[in-house]
Amino acid sequence: MKKYWSPETPLFTILSIFFIFDPFIHQRMKPRIISAALLMVWGIMAQATPLQKALNKTRYYEVIATGDLAAVDKELEVVKNSSNTNKEAYEGALLMRKAGLIKGPPKKLHLFKSGHSKLEASINKDSNNAELRFLRIIVQENAPKIVNYRDDLQKDTQIVKRSFKDF
Repeated sequence: MKKYWSPETPLFTILSIFFIFDPFIHQRMKPRIISAALLMVWGIMAQATPLQKALNKTRYYEVIATGDLAAVDKELEVVKNSSNTNKEAYEGALLMRKAGLIKGPPKKLHLFKSGHSKLEASINKDSNNAELRFLRIIVQENAPKIVNYRDDLQKDTQIVKRSFKDF
């Protein structure tokens, strides 16, 4: 749990300085100083919290299709900071896509396994979600045969076809 009143917090520091110099501050200046201190603390805290961005699915699928490593990295950050309920699945698919773009077999395998576990965990949580199945189809169709990731291709295709009208 985060401490809100400890020597490390900006509010504590500012108010401590205020109370140390209290005898030297004019009575009419005190409300202004307190207001300025609170505004400064609010500004610091607003900058410290990452903004949650909405996931733009059109942009997401464009990044998957292009295969630009820099774009994939940027989209990974957007996905990590998004409030989307399926962000683990999106992140997993991007990690597997990134595995195909980088060099070095150990790194490729590590990224692919990491993405695989995230996507599979999301599908296990929500097995009727056709979009997650669609993400897995995209990865399975483009995955190298050596990773042996084609087991659910037929089943996923049937689920996506059945749910196509809902997209």
